[in-house]
Amino acid sequence: MPPPSSPPHPERSVGARLWADRRGLSTVEYVILLVLMCAVALGTWRVFGQSVKCALIRNGFAPEMGELPSGAEQCFADNAIPGAGDAVALRDTATRSGSSSGCSRSNPGGGPSPAPAPSPTPSPSPAPSPAPPAPPTPAEQTMRDIKNILCKQDGAVLDDLRQRGVRITVYDSIYFEDPVYDGKQWTTTRTNVLGTNSGNDIQMVRTISVEDQASVLYHEAWHSHQPASMSPRDKEYEAYTKQAQWRIDRGLVPADFVKQNGAGKYVVDSAAIKNHVDSQYPGITVAPPKGAKQPKASEQIVGKTPSGDTIIQRPDGSQYTRKPRKGDAFMSDVDHPTPPAGYVVDPKLMKCP
Repeated sequence: MPPPSSPPHPERSVGARLWADRRGLSTVEYVILLVLMCAVALGTWRVFGQSVKCALIRNGFAPEMGELPSGAEQCFADNAIPGAGDAVALRDTATRSGSSSGCSRSNPGGGPSPAPAPSPTPSPSPAPSPAPPAPPTPAEQTMRDIKNILCKQDGAVLDDLRQRGVRITVYDSIYFEDPVYDGKQWTTTRTNVLGTNSGNDIQMVRTISVEDQASVLYHEAWHSHQPASMSPRDKEYEAYTKQAQWRIDRGLVPADFVKQNGAGKYVVDSAAIKNHVDSQYPGITVAPPKGAKQPKASEQIVGKTPSGDTIIQRPDGSQYTRKPRKGDAFMSDVDHPTPPAGYVVDPKLMKCP
């Protein structure tokens, strides 16, 4: 009877199985394992890629205008990747000027989704500053200055000029090229003036003191009332006398053609006025023959002939000619103002407030 079998050695049994494992996999098993690994890796990579894509969209890489990238809708669906709703809120803010998004937002914490942060209220734009008033024109400024003096007591002067349709034009300067005989030939001399008057037109210089502007306008306004029968010399005598007395009455002294008498009172200097008119107004007074007295009704030089003889006008208006003498001169009819067109005063400005 054979002896009984010994019990199997446990280690040996185990060792046999381990040895069997070390035999390796067959080719078919390797292929199957490789396919499974590739499938798992591909699935994992796709999930990871989608996560990265949604994360980029949520963090501001979604386009601000136009459509979302293809496939991005799943980033915003319910139960999608946590935080996907943030991208929707940013896009809605960008495309609807801060209005809250109507899309649902997932919340991985299980609690209610936090309300979107309110958009900051834009500060109101400051109101534009009013444009500064336009500076006055030369004509406007001149009349403002003159009215500061005339409107105190002499508003009627401006009213009279306006009602009679007198036009006032102001200039920076006015001069004439007056013909004068120098003893050998006729030439010209420049004569600067502060004002002129011709019918219903008054021209005056504005680049003088305010007091002188008002004084010149008063002088020319007086000329506009003188009768045509007066001689040019007598017109100037009278206008300068009235102007000087007006300056005394208005306290605008000292001034030309004004002097103080023995009592210290300002009075009109008539002698100075006559000397100024006779010497500064070319041809207005014809010099008498040597040794003779100046006639009371003086003749006036009014021009010259083509041959160069002097044309003289008598007080009665008749004329005669003679050979020119040194010092013969007459006033030119052509003025040279600057600027040529001047600055015409609007009649509305010739009214006191």
